[in-house]
Amino acid sequence: WIYEAQLRFAAWSYQLTYKLWILLPFLYGPLVGITSLGSRRRLKKAIDRLHPDVVVSTYCLANLVLGRMRRKKWLRVPAVTFLTDFAVHPLCVHPGVDLTLAVSPQTAADALENKAAAVAAPGPLVPAKFIGTQAERDAVRNRFGIPAEKIAALVVAGSWGVGEVISTVEELAAIDDIHPVTVCGRDEALRAALEDRGVGTVIGWTSE
Repeated sequence: WIYEAQLRFAAWSYQLTYKLWILLPFLYGPLVGITSLGSRRRLKKAIDRLHPDVVVSTYCLANLVLGRMRRKKWLRVPAVTFLTDFAVHPLCVHPGVDLTLAVSPQTAADALENKAAAVAAPGPLVPAKFIGTQAERDAVRNRFGIPAEKIAALVVAGSWGVGEVISTVEELAAIDDIHPVTVCGRDEALRAALEDRGVGTVIGWTSE
């Protein structure tokens, strides 16, 4: 609930925690050490129990712990991180990780600049079931009222509907060839506000 309150009422503080490591890069080392101290034993116990051939992480702080474990030879199998964001934050990359995967070539290049040991850009990690045939895509567009000639722009605000969602959606809707599709999570007030404005397609909580 502290995390939710921070995002809802003091979003600046969340933003500050992201900027801090860029403005004060010397804090990187201490944070890696603290994060590792608090989690590496339990992580190693889980890894030893599973006997994996490789360990893959999509979570920034876990990337740091795995990288340090590899550097210290506490982890004997390769560690791979997958950066799911297009922007690369310094806290998502550790030079001890064997391979850093990225969603775009530019993201991979940025990871390399942030001292990643090796990078590759396979693209977004999307299961084949989400790609679909053109007929299936057309059927979904018809179902949600997305015009065939427009680009569908997905706006996702998490399960809490956090962020400047309304202004973002309105800016997208103002572009002629864009049709915003907004997933509001469990925030029914956000969903009602967007439906009242009549901007694009608005969806509440969904498991699809």
